[in-house]
Amino acid sequence: MSSEIPSDQIKILQSGGIFLLLVDLITRKMKMSLNRVMFLKINGLAGKYPLLDKMTVFLAQYAIFMVPIFLLYLWFKKSEETDEIKKKALLLFTAAMISWFFSFIISSVYFHPRPFMLQPPLGKKLISHAPDASFPSDHTTVLSALAFTYFFSGEVFEGTIFLILAFIVGFARVYCGIHFPYDIFGGVAAGLMGAGLTTRFKKQLSPVFDWCIHLWLRILRIVLK
Repeated sequence: MSSEIPSDQIKILQSGGIFLLLVDLITRKMKMSLNRVMFLKINGLAGKYPLLDKMTVFLAQYAIFMVPIFLLYLWFKKSEETDEIKKKALLLFTAAMISWFFSFIISSVYFHPRPFMLQPPLGKKLISHAPDASFPSDHTTVLSALAFTYFFSGEVFEGTIFLILAFIVGFARVYCGIHFPYDIFGGVAAGLMGAGLTTRFKKQLSPVFDWCIHLWLRILRIVLK
């Protein structure tokens, strides 16, 4: 086995920079961080199991559409507590949007490339994606926002379902090679912050929600005339 020192390290040695050489060696070791190790473990499954590939590709791309479908279901659901259910839909929507805004701010301040944007590209990419910021995951952010909003409202079952879904979708997006595991944890944190802020001001938002429901009913009456 060859033990030759790479040419770039030889140049550092020749310049007398022993300290710089040590920094260079440490940096090379740090490149294979826990984040990358976890990514390679998960993404390493891609291409080995065709059925799992199809499932994860579907979840990574389309599971997020369950959110607007679910919110519309709540909005149009007929019940004795119709107004309260509509308020819940508006609360969840607000939490999701605030969480997404947090995610947008974080990605604007701190840019982390996606695995396929690295040189050389890392892992195997199963779906196409724009070369934008990887951290945090928007999909996980929105799903986590719904989960924690339910948790903060005392609805543990619904919160658990959405949190499990958030991690499943997060796993799928890592599996497909478009996110690192830390992006998923970052999305959960962003969702937690958005849900917490929204729940904190729930009483202040209530009149706004009432106005939205009243406006909707007025529009509905006009349309159905």
